[in-house]
Amino acid sequence: MPTARAQKLVRPDTSFGPFRHVEAVAWLMVALACRVAGMNETPWWLLALCGDSIAVLMAFMAVARRAFEIFEHPSPIDGLTFDQELRLALRIFGRMTALMLAATLLLGIFVDRSVASIFLLGLDGMVFDEFFMLGKISSACCAALVLLFILGVDRNSGKPSFASMLRGAIRHGARFGTAVAVLAIFYMALGFIQRLMLNEIPGFWLVAVAEQHTKNLIFFIFTLGFAVTRLWATLLILTYGLKPSGTRARVPFR
Repeated sequence: MPTARAQKLVRPDTSFGPFRHVEAVAWLMVALACRVAGMNETPWWLLALCGDSIAVLMAFMAVARRAFEIFEHPSPIDGLTFDQELRLALRIFGRMTALMLAATLLLGIFVDRSVASIFLLGLDGMVFDEFFMLGKISSACCAALVLLFILGVDRNSGKPSFASMLRGAIRHGARFGTAVAVLAIFYMALGFIQRLMLNEIPGFWLVAVAEQHTKNLIFFIFTLGFAVTRLWATLLILTYGLKPSGTRARVPFR
Protein backbone atom coordinates (compact mmCIF):
# COMPACT_ATOMS: atom_id res chain seq x y z
CA MET A 1 0.00 0.00 0.00
CA PRO A 2 1.36 3.38 -0.85
CA THR A 3 2.00 5.48 2.17
CA ALA A 4 0.45 8.89 2.37
CA ARG A 5 2.87 11.66 3.03
CA ALA A 6 1.83 14.59 5.16
CA GLN A 7 1.76 17.69 3.13
CA LYS A 8 3.03 20.77 4.89
CA LEU A 9 0.70 23.68 4.41
CA VAL A 10 2.57 26.64 3.04
CA ARG A 11 1.29 30.05 4.02
CA PRO A 12 0.87 32.18 0.88
CA ASP A 13 3.06 35.22 0.61
CA THR A 14 0.59 38.03 1.26
CA SER A 15 1.48 41.46 -0.05
CA PHE A 16 -0.08 44.78 0.84
CA GLY A 17 0.91 46.17 -2.57
CA PRO A 18 0.89 49.98 -2.62
CA PHE A 19 -0.43 49.92 0.99
CA ARG A 20 2.52 47.99 2.41
CA HIS A 21 3.69 51.05 4.34
CA VAL A 22 0.34 51.61 6.08
CA GLU A 23 -0.37 48.06 7.20
CA ALA A 24 0.02 49.17 10.83
CA VAL A 25 -3.08 51.38 10.60
CA ALA A 26 -5.44 48.50 11.41
CA TRP A 27 -3.56 47.77 14.63
CA LEU A 28 -3.53 51.45 15.54
CA MET A 29 -7.31 51.55 15.07
CA VAL A 30 -7.61 48.64 17.51
CA ALA A 31 -5.29 50.42 19.95
CA LEU A 32 -7.29 53.65 19.69
CA ALA A 33 -10.58 51.79 20.26
CA CYS A 34 -9.12 50.12 23.36
CA ARG A 35 -7.79 53.47 24.55
CA VAL A 36 -11.21 55.10 24.24
CA ALA A 37 -12.80 52.18 26.11
CA GLY A 38 -10.24 52.52 28.89
CA MET A 39 -10.75 56.28 29.18
CA ASN A 40 -14.49 55.73 29.77
CA GLU A 41 -13.61 54.27 33.19
CA THR A 42 -15.36 50.99 32.52
CA PRO A 43 -14.72 47.98 34.81
CA TRP A 44 -12.57 46.59 32.01
CA TRP A 45 -10.16 49.55 31.86
CA LEU A 46 -7.13 47.40 32.77
CA LEU A 47 -7.99 44.86 30.06
CA ALA A 48 -8.47 47.74 27.61
CA LEU A 49 -5.04 49.13 28.53
CA CYS A 50 -3.45 45.73 27.92
CA GLY A 51 -5.22 45.43 24.56
CA ASP A 52 -4.07 48.93 23.66
CA SER A 53 -0.43 48.11 24.47
CA ILE A 54 -0.42 44.80 22.59
CA ALA A 55 -2.00 46.39 19.51
CA VAL A 56 0.62 49.16 19.66
CA LEU A 57 3.38 46.52 19.77
CA MET A 58 1.92 44.74 16.73
CA ALA A 59 1.82 48.06 14.85
CA PHE A 60 5.37 48.78 16.03
CA MET A 61 6.64 45.52 14.54
CA ALA A 62 4.81 46.12 11.26
CA VAL A 63 6.48 49.52 10.83
CA ALA A 64 9.82 48.23 12.16
CA ARG A 65 9.94 45.69 9.35
CA ARG A 66 9.60 48.50 6.77
CA ALA A 67 12.10 50.73 8.57
CA PHE A 68 14.66 47.90 8.56
CA GLU A 69 14.15 47.56 4.81
CA ILE A 70 14.67 51.29 4.25
CA PHE A 71 17.97 51.35 6.17
CA GLU A 72 18.98 47.84 4.98
CA HIS A 73 19.35 46.68 8.56
CA PRO A 74 19.13 42.96 9.49
CA SER A 75 15.58 42.15 10.51
CA PRO A 76 14.85 39.34 12.98
CA ILE A 77 11.10 39.54 12.26
CA ASP A 78 11.18 38.85 8.52
CA GLY A 79 9.10 35.84 7.53
CA LEU A 80 7.22 35.52 10.83
CA THR A 81 3.63 34.35 10.66
CA PHE A 82 0.81 36.16 12.42
CA ASP A 83 0.77 33.83 15.43
CA GLN A 84 4.56 34.14 15.77
CA GLU A 85 4.37 37.93 15.70
CA LEU A 86 1.56 37.91 18.25
CA ARG A 87 3.54 35.58 20.50
CA LEU A 88 6.55 37.87 20.26
CA ALA A 89 4.39 40.92 21.02
CA LEU A 90 3.00 39.20 24.13
CA ARG A 91 6.49 38.30 25.30
CA ILE A 92 7.76 41.84 24.82
CA PHE A 93 4.64 43.16 26.52
CA GLY A 94 5.35 41.01 29.57
CA ARG A 95 8.94 42.20 29.83
CA MET A 96 8.06 45.84 29.24
CA THR A 97 5.28 45.64 31.83
CA ALA A 98 7.79 44.37 34.39
CA LEU A 99 10.15 47.25 33.58
CA MET A 100 7.39 49.87 33.68
CA LEU A 101 6.07 48.55 37.00
CA ALA A 102 9.57 48.65 38.46
CA ALA A 103 10.08 52.23 37.23
CA THR A 104 6.67 53.22 38.65
CA LEU A 105 7.46 51.75 42.06
CA LEU A 106 10.90 53.34 42.23
CA LEU A 107 9.56 56.73 41.16
CA GLY A 108 6.71 56.49 43.64
CA ILE A 109 9.05 55.60 46.51
CA PHE A 110 11.93 57.96 45.87
CA VAL A 111 10.45 60.85 43.85
CA ASP A 112 6.75 61.65 43.56
CA ARG A 113 3.76 59.33 43.73
CA SER A 114 1.54 61.72 41.79
CA VAL A 115 3.50 61.22 38.55
CA ALA A 116 4.64 57.62 39.09
CA SER A 117 1.78 56.14 37.04
CA ILE A 118 3.02 57.96 33.93
CA PHE A 119 5.45 55.12 33.28
CA LEU A 120 2.57 52.65 32.96
CA LEU A 121 1.53 54.45 29.75
CA GLY A 122 4.96 54.21 28.15
CA LEU A 123 3.85 51.87 25.36
CA ASP A 124 0.70 53.89 24.69
CA GLY A 125 2.82 57.06 24.40
CA MET A 126 4.79 55.62 21.48
CA VAL A 127 1.82 56.41 19.23
CA PHE A 128 -0.54 58.64 21.24
CA ASP A 129 0.28 62.01 22.73
CA GLU A 130 1.21 62.09 26.41
CA PHE A 131 0.28 65.27 28.26
CA PHE A 132 3.28 65.37 30.62
CA MET A 133 6.84 65.98 29.46
CA LEU A 134 8.07 63.12 31.65
CA GLY A 135 5.58 60.86 29.86
CA LYS A 136 7.06 61.80 26.48
CA ILE A 137 10.57 61.02 27.71
CA SER A 138 9.48 57.69 29.19
CA SER A 139 7.68 56.80 25.94
CA ALA A 140 10.84 57.51 23.90
CA CYS A 141 12.80 55.24 26.26
CA CYS A 142 10.12 52.54 25.99
CA ALA A 143 10.26 52.69 22.18
CA ALA A 144 14.04 52.26 22.31
CA LEU A 145 13.73 49.27 24.66
CA VAL A 146 11.08 47.61 22.48
CA LEU A 147 13.31 47.97 19.43
CA LEU A 148 16.27 46.51 21.34
CA PHE A 149 14.09 43.59 22.49
CA ILE A 150 13.11 42.92 18.87
CA LEU A 151 16.71 43.07 17.69
CA GLY A 152 17.85 40.81 20.52
CA VAL A 153 15.34 38.00 19.98
CA ASP A 154 17.00 34.65 20.63
CA ARG A 155 17.63 32.79 17.37
CA ASN A 156 16.63 29.40 18.79
CA SER A 157 13.72 30.07 21.12
CA GLY A 158 12.38 33.25 19.53
CA LYS A 159 12.23 34.86 22.97
CA PRO A 160 13.45 38.37 23.82
CA SER A 161 15.69 38.66 26.86
CA PHE A 162 16.88 41.39 29.19
CA ALA A 163 20.51 40.34 28.65
CA SER A 164 20.32 40.70 24.85
CA MET A 165 18.54 44.02 25.25
CA LEU A 166 21.35 45.34 27.46
CA ARG A 167 23.99 44.02 25.05
CA GLY A 168 22.22 45.81 22.21
CA ALA A 169 22.13 49.08 24.15
CA ILE A 170 25.86 48.82 24.84
CA ARG A 171 26.66 47.81 21.27
CA HIS A 172 24.81 50.71 19.65
CA GLY A 173 26.12 53.09 22.30
CA ALA A 174 26.05 56.88 22.14
CA ARG A 175 24.63 57.03 18.62
CA PHE A 176 21.50 55.18 19.70
CA GLY A 177 21.28 57.24 22.89
CA THR A 178 21.35 60.41 20.80
CA ALA A 179 18.51 59.02 18.66
CA VAL A 180 16.44 58.44 21.82
CA ALA A 181 17.04 62.06 22.90
CA VAL A 182 16.03 63.31 19.43
CA LEU A 183 12.91 61.14 19.61
CA ALA A 184 11.91 62.64 22.97
CA ILE A 185 12.29 66.15 21.53
CA PHE A 186 10.23 65.11 18.50
CA TYR A 187 7.46 63.81 20.78
CA MET A 188 7.37 67.18 22.54
CA ALA A 189 7.23 69.13 19.26
CA LEU A 190 4.60 66.89 17.66
CA GLY A 191 2.52 66.92 20.84
CA PHE A 192 2.53 70.71 20.82
CA ILE A 193 1.38 70.78 17.18
CA GLN A 194 -1.29 68.15 17.84
CA ARG A 195 -2.77 70.00 20.81
CA LEU A 196 -2.65 73.28 18.89
CA MET A 197 -4.60 71.78 15.99
CA LEU A 198 -6.98 70.00 18.36
CA ASN A 199 -7.91 73.32 19.92
CA GLU A 200 -8.59 74.83 16.49
CA ILE A 201 -10.72 72.00 15.05
CA PRO A 202 -13.92 72.64 17.09
CA GLY A 203 -13.99 76.25 15.86
CA PHE A 204 -13.86 75.25 12.19
CA TRP A 205 -17.33 75.86 10.77
CA LEU A 206 -17.68 72.50 9.01
CA VAL A 207 -16.99 70.74 12.30
CA ALA A 208 -19.12 73.12 14.34
CA VAL A 209 -22.27 72.40 12.31
CA ALA A 210 -21.67 68.65 12.06
CA GLU A 211 -23.56 66.03 14.06
CA GLN A 212 -21.92 64.47 17.11
CA HIS A 213 -21.23 61.18 15.32
CA THR A 214 -19.47 63.07 12.54
CA LYS A 215 -17.44 65.04 15.07
CA ASN A 216 -16.40 61.82 16.79
CA LEU A 217 -15.31 60.38 13.44
CA ILE A 218 -13.29 63.52 12.65
CA PHE A 219 -11.47 63.38 15.98
CA PHE A 220 -10.89 59.64 15.53
CA ILE A 221 -9.27 60.16 12.12
CA PHE A 222 -7.32 63.15 13.46
CA THR A 223 -5.88 61.13 16.35
CA LEU A 224 -5.21 58.15 14.09
CA GLY A 225 -3.31 60.32 11.60
CA PHE A 226 -1.02 61.66 14.31
CA ALA A 227 -0.56 58.12 15.67
CA VAL A 228 0.66 56.89 12.28
CA THR A 229 2.99 59.89 11.97
CA ARG A 230 4.37 59.40 15.49
CA LEU A 231 4.96 55.67 14.99
CA TRP A 232 6.71 56.03 11.65
CA ALA A 233 8.91 58.86 12.96
CA THR A 234 9.74 56.73 16.01
CA LEU A 235 11.01 53.82 13.93
CA LEU A 236 12.84 55.96 11.39
CA ILE A 237 14.66 57.95 14.10
CA LEU A 238 15.59 54.91 16.19
CA THR A 239 16.58 52.71 13.24
CA TYR A 240 18.78 55.49 11.91
CA GLY A 241 20.46 55.54 15.31
CA LEU A 242 21.44 51.88 15.07
CA LYS A 243 24.95 51.01 14.01
CA PRO A 244 25.10 49.68 10.44
CA SER A 245 25.19 45.91 10.25
CA GLY A 246 25.82 43.25 7.65
CA THR A 247 23.51 40.48 6.52
CA ARG A 248 19.91 39.94 7.32
CA ALA A 249 18.88 37.44 9.97
CA ARG A 250 15.74 35.45 10.53
CA VAL A 251 14.41 34.02 13.74
CA PRO A 252 13.19 30.41 13.61
CA PHE A 253 10.35 30.44 16.13
CA ARG A 254 9.37 27.47 18.21
